[in-house]
Amino acid sequence: MCTVIYSPTSSGWLISSLRDEDPKRLRATFEPEGFKNELFTGPIDPKGGGSWFLVNKNSNAIVLLNGGFENHVPQNNYRKSRGLIVRELIQEKSPVATWKTTDLHQIEPFTLVIVVDGILWEAVWDGNEKHLSRPDSQKAHIWSSSTLYDAAAKAFRKSHFQSWCHTLHASDDVQLMDCYKSLEDKTNGFLINRDEQIKTLSHTLFNCSEGMDCRLSYIELDTGIAKSTVWKS
Repeated sequence: MCTVIYSPTSSGWLISSLRDEDPKRLRATFEPEGFKNELFTGPIDPKGGGSWFLVNKNSNAIVLLNGGFENHVPQNNYRKSRGLIVRELIQEKSPVATWKTTDLHQIEPFTLVIVVDGILWEAVWDGNEKHLSRPDSQKAHIWSSSTLYDAAAKAFRKSHFQSWCHTLHASDDVQLMDCYKSLEDKTNGFLINRDEQIKTLSHTLFNCSEGMDCRLSYIELDTGIAKSTVWKS
């Protein structure tokens, strides 16, 4: 929910999320057995029941980043968790169309990276207005949460990612983790540890190959606990 990368692959696309959070926060639950009776799957935050990364049976994905374009001053009277909005939208037939009509009054600012039918969208709620754009699905993109990374840090991370992409192409979790590890900066790198107060706790990756297997994987970086689910696209 704090670093998100999208990249096209030779057979489809992938989307990846690193979660930076207080290490004392309760860890997410994840059902590796598949969808069961649910319309979606992914890590669920036990604190609020929402999620920062969900996919559905149609291989659509929604990934959350905290904050809009800039950092904001948090309030105490938010109406609903942003993670619950992710959970609601992923169950819709047209998540982007539903987002356009969703009431976000008294919801904390957030950014959504959405992939529906292979089309990439960026949806931003800045606390006052909604913004919707359609980045090029044939290019790699990186997002950094505005609540943890200022404009200079975002530019620093983007520059490193783009330089890495010039020599290597992100096609799986191993290559992406190599990219993440290649920027050694505990404050503004990809895998951070800010005095054990904010730390990169997990990596979630969805690799979607058209007409082939799709895999959603989740790993806790400090414990090594790893879970995944696979289905046909």
